Amino acid sequence: MKITNKKFDDVLLLIVNEQTIGETESHGFFSHIKSKIENGTIKFVVDLSSVRWISSMGLGVLVASLNAFKEKGGNLILVGAVDNVQNLLTITQLMHYFKSSESIEQAIASFNE
Repeated sequence: MKITNKKFDDVLLLIVNEQTIGETESHGFFSHIKSKIENGTIKFVVDLSSVRWISSMGLGVLVASLNAFKEKGGNLILVGAVDNVQNLLTITQLMHYFKSSESIEQAIASFNE
């Protein structure tokens, strides 16, 4: 799974550089996130602007990741979900579960509010 990390103080921006998050990508994505949590990072912004499709396993990984962050007192904010992904999150009612933001800058700033 191709992910770019950028650190902004105590917030980690994960830019997903894949068009799909299917079964294969889900394992790599969750492993990547778990390693960051184990290193003490609990504030994440996930940029999904390159992602065009997410499988049910990919959705499960997003939910499991959010739960892991919340257990540690942190959070995960989604940014850049394209229409297909946004519709999937809405249909599955997961948009009520995740916090989302219009921009990366707004998402990062929201951790400091």
